[in-house]
Amino acid sequence: MMNLPANLADGLWAGLFSLAMAAVFSAPYYALIPSFCCGFLDRVARDVLMGWGVAQAPAVAAAAALTVILAVVLVRRSTVPPVVMVSGLLPLGAAGSFFAAIGDFLRVGSVTGGAAVTVPLDLVLKLSMVFTTTLAIAAGAWVGFQLSRVVGRREAPW
Repeated sequence: MMNLPANLADGLWAGLFSLAMAAVFSAPYYALIPSFCCGFLDRVARDVLMGWGVAQAPAVAAAAALTVILAVVLVRRSTVPPVVMVSGLLPLGAAGSFFAAIGDFLRVGSVTGGAAVTVPLDLVLKLSMVFTTTLAIAAGAWVGFQLSRVVGRREAPW
C-alpha cells in the first residue's frame, strides 16, 4: 500500500542525505541542489513503484536510471559532475542490510543451538539483498547513461 506522506518524508531525508554527501564529496556549489533533487526523487520513485507492487530490484533500477537522467537535465553544463549521480544514488543502497550483515558476520562464530542455523541463513539473506540492490543500481545507472546519450547529448557527459 502506498503512503504518500511517508514517501515524501523519506524522500526529504534521502534528499538531505544526498545533499550532505555531495558536500562531503566536495561538490561544486552548482551541484548541491541537483544532488538534493536526485536523492529526493529517486527515493520517492522507488517507494512509489514498490507501493504499486513492483519488486525492489526493478524499482531500484528504475529509480537509478531516473537519477542519472535527472542529473543530466538539472546540471546544464558541458559536463555533469559525477558527484551528483554518486550522492543521488547513495540513498538507494542497502545500507541497513549491509550493516546488519556485518553484525551477523561477527556473531556467526559464537552462536550455539538453534541460532547456529538461523544466523548464517540471515547473513546470506542480507548479503543477497545487498548484492541485488547494488546490481540493480548499476544496471539502472547504465540505462540512465544510455538514455541520456540518446535523448539529450551526442556523447556521455562524463
